[in-house]
Order: sequence, then C-alpha cells, then structure tokens
Amino acid sequence: MVTDSTPTAMRWRFCSAILGALILAGCVTSSQASFLPDPNSPRLTPDDWRDRATTLVAAECPRLMGTGAAALGEAGFTVVLGAGGAVREAILTRSSGDERLDALFGGLAAQLRFERSQDGDRAPITAGYSCARNASVATLELNTTP
Repeated sequence: MVTDSTPTAMRWRFCSAILGALILAGCVTSSQASFLPDPNSPRLTPDDWRDRATTLVAAECPRLMGTGAAALGEAGFTVVLGAGGAVREAILTRSSGDERLDALFGGLAAQLRFERSQDGDRAPITAGYSCARNASVATLELNTTP
C-alpha cells in the first residue's frame, strides 16, 4: 500500500516558515526614530523651540492628562549638527512614553539652529513637558559641547 504524504509535508514546511517569521518578528524589540529638518520650515533658536513646543504641548495636555491628573515627562535626543550650527538630524535616544510627543519634539529638534558647531558634532538634548489643569510648558535642555 502506497500513501502519499506530500501535502502534509508541504503544510508543515509552510507552517514552520510562518512560525519562524513570527519568532524573528518577536525578537525585534525597538527601532531608532530619526527626524530630518523640513527645508520649507524656518530654523529655530532654543527659545523659539520652547515657545513652539509649549504651544503644541498645550494642545496635547487634555489627552495626556486623561482623568485630570497632572502629566509630565521628557524625551532624549542626540542632534547631529552641520557646520553652520543647523541640526542635520535628531535621533530619539529615550522616549517620553508617548509617540505623539516624541514625534512633536523630534520634528522641532530637527529644526534647531545653534550659534556654533563643527560639521558632524553631536549634542544630547532633553525635551520635557508638564501639563496641569491651567498651565502647560515645554522645556529644552542642551549640551552643545561635543
């Protein structure tokens, strides 16, 4: 008696390929977010950054506060500077825990301009926020010394 087992073997190979892909996908724990400057947007001084970020954080505060409790946090970035002091790239190094705020801060960080730098310098910055019932603020701490 001859039994054809090819369909069973093909199903197992297909299932094992899917299982292997799922295992590999489960091994990916994080990816690095990077933000590039918008050539159509103006460059920002650190003070300009704080003003714009505070306005944008104020719009996010109701969502962040949820049940009415104050909300605060911070995100860390490394900015790569060009010779003229303009940021060429902002790389997220520590999430605030909120993807929308990370993107907001990252996009603004990519528009920063500092007074002095050498091409390729890297500087860590910390973008913070605080939301309360009647007030909100964004902060920017930077270290432009390589």
